[in-house]
Amino acid sequence: MFYHWFSVLALASLLSVGLPPLAVSPAIATRLPMLAQAPPRPVVGPLDLPPSLVKRLQQDLSRRTGLPAARFRVVDVATHNWPDGCLGLAKPEEICTQAIVPGWQVSLSEGKYRWVYRTDQTGKIYRLQWTSKPGSTKLKALTIQGANLGTLPDGSTDLGQRTSEPGEPVQIPSDEMSTPLEANVIFQVVSSGGIAGRTWQIQLLNDGRLLQKSWQPDGGAPSELRQLSPLQVRQFQTVLSQAHFEQFHRRNYPPPPGSADFITVTLTSRTATVRYADISQGQLPRQLQAVIQAWRQLQP
Repeated sequence: MFYHWFSVLALASLLSVGLPPLAVSPAIATRLPMLAQAPPRPVVGPLDLPPSLVKRLQQDLSRRTGLPAARFRVVDVATHNWPDGCLGLAKPEEICTQAIVPGWQVSLSEGKYRWVYRTDQTGKIYRLQWTSKPGSTKLKALTIQGANLGTLPDGSTDLGQRTSEPGEPVQIPSDEMSTPLEANVIFQVVSSGGIAGRTWQIQLLNDGRLLQKSWQPDGGAPSELRQLSPLQVRQFQTVLSQAHFEQFHRRNYPPPPGSADFITVTLTSRTATVRYADISQGQLPRQLQAVIQAWRQLQP
């Protein structure tokens, strides 16, 4: 023991006077005290996120896409200090508080697309940063929260994850498919969302009646909107046939990333169910747009 401490003191003395250190044998070196190391940075994972934050982001994605909130899972998370109260994603002419905001960068996915959010520590403030689809071939400019992003908002040029191209359909999950139409129903349209957040159903019956019903608790019985002539009914059925409406079965055309207050519309015939966001209508296939236009012409 005496030899051990004598070796340590001798080495410290030589260093203090600027002399080259003496060679220390491996045997002695193994007995020297180890220098204290900085504790490793804790690994951050989904379990570190407040459950209320995850739920809020899931609900936001459900509102944007029309998919159930439970479909979205946290696939990546990291801590970040955002440069201002807008989390570094200010809208044009938006005034943001100029203070560092500690928070998170959270990625969620339903298995095909990935959505990346910026949030504060609690999730009360959050903004969609970007979205991607695996397998895309190029990075495209994406408008999110009013900011035109030619590259990823954090300045990264990593092309491993790309933004999704507008208008790309995804498949409607089996558990979200409409129930088969009753025998006397030719066509059905269900609209939900928007600022009011109400859900409406309109059905075209064999006898030409257009019936509307609200799915709110106080919706009451269906009301008759209009009585169509047999010719009008046949003309609409001809449009469905010429557009080959069945080819769009189970397709869902989601809204552009960052969209808000849109209406989700579900069209159901006896052969197919199709869903789209009203703000994406201009990007739908022409045959599908023809069906939508013919349907609108039947409305009072």
